[in-house]
Amino acid sequence: MGMNLGLTKLESMTFDQVNTKLITDQWNEMWRVASSIHHGTVSASLLMRKLAAYPRQNQVARALTELGKLERTVFLLEYFRDAEWILKQDVIERLVLSAGSLL
Repeated sequence: MGMNLGLTKLESMTFDQVNTKLITDQWNEMWRVASSIHHGTVSASLLMRKLAAYPRQNQVARALTELGKLERTVFLLEYFRDAEWILKQDVIERLVLSAGSLL
């Protein structure tokens, strides 16, 4: 049961395949949106309201969602990689400390 619970938690962090074609097709529009926000042409809140109004019909909104999935996946992979390294370092430090106390 414990192993199944861990798998369920991991599965809840994953997504279906990322639609990279949609991202590449909408790349220039996504840059235009980011540039508009950066230069103050439009506020981020107004833009988010517009994109959220009809998310299924708005290709840019869908592409941004797909890009967000990709970004989250990269973040989780880096987190798990770093967490494993930190755990190894902790074990090494504890081994060194315990070996030192034996002297």
